[in-house]
Amino acid sequence: RSSEVAKSKDPLTQAVPLTQPEIAEPQTHAVAAEDENVGSESSNRMIECSMSIQINQPPPLESNPSQQQQPSTNFQQPGDTGCSSTMPEKLASTLTAKDTVSQAIDEGLAYCKEQDISDPVEILRCAQKFIVKGKPLNGYTGAAGEFSDDRSSFILISRHDVLGTALEEISCIEDVQLSLEVSFYGENAQDAGGPRKEFFRLCLQEIKQKYFDNGIKEHLSEDYKVVGLIMALSILQNGKMPRFLSEDQLETVFLNGTTSSSLTNLTQGLNNLGLCDIAKHLPTFLYLFRPSSASLLTRRKLVHILKPDFSEDGCNQRQHENIVYAAFSKYCREAAGGKR
Repeated sequence: RSSEVAKSKDPLTQAVPLTQPEIAEPQTHAVAAEDENVGSESSNRMIECSMSIQINQPPPLESNPSQQQQPSTNFQQPGDTGCSSTMPEKLASTLTAKDTVSQAIDEGLAYCKEQDISDPVEILRCAQKFIVKGKPLNGYTGAAGEFSDDRSSFILISRHDVLGTALEEISCIEDVQLSLEVSFYGENAQDAGGPRKEFFRLCLQEIKQKYFDNGIKEHLSEDYKVVGLIMALSILQNGKMPRFLSEDQLETVFLNGTTSSSLTNLTQGLNNLGLCDIAKHLPTFLYLFRPSSASLLTRRKLVHILKPDFSEDGCNQRQHENIVYAAFSKYCREAAGGKR
């Protein structure tokens, strides 16, 4: 036991564990230094590699305009109509319809100038030929295969509210170039031209009374767009000519322009079918809108307007009705001859 105590008190035996950590410290520092050297070398190599990759990379996409435009399919290309694939179909069809009307107007004007046409009636016939499409206006369908285009814009009109239903129906027409097919409430007659003419006659009468008699109605300015379109359709589809505009209004609407919102909207409605463009290039076209002797009331027109509702043949009432109508016919004849 004394020898073991002596060994424990010996300073040499106690110094050994103290010297081991001192020897281990430089080794750990050396390893850390080596690790730092290795890390710095690897980082330098990574930097060199990244620099070489950046040098060898192709130029960015921004420097190549052809590659920039290639993915964007919604931008307008040369010769495009301006309608992208993501545009709503209704807006695209509207733009296409406007382009079609403009093209038809240009072709019609070129034809009139080439043929030196200045007569307003002939100008109107040319406008009908180039602008109106679809079902024939005279109702003649021809032989089988003669007319391949039998399309039309169907509208349903109430006789008790002709103008009100007309404003609603006409404002919803998608293709204004198609000929109208008119049907009245509760009437199943096929429109071969007669119902359409009657519709335009009744509608223009109410338009004149509501929107033009006693001056232009500025508080109803929005209605004048559809009113102008109805007038244009009546002109091009063998309806009644709207001859209730004054000379100043004609020049303002068709030629000079105005600050009135109602007349401006009227111009836009008429020009939906290019009538204002026709009047600017061919001024004689405006003669169709001026009152003339042809628009005066004659005996023939009065007889067609005032159709009698006779009783059945063979009854006593019918004999009295024939006497009264004969007196009316005699009065009209004398009035037309200037004797009344």
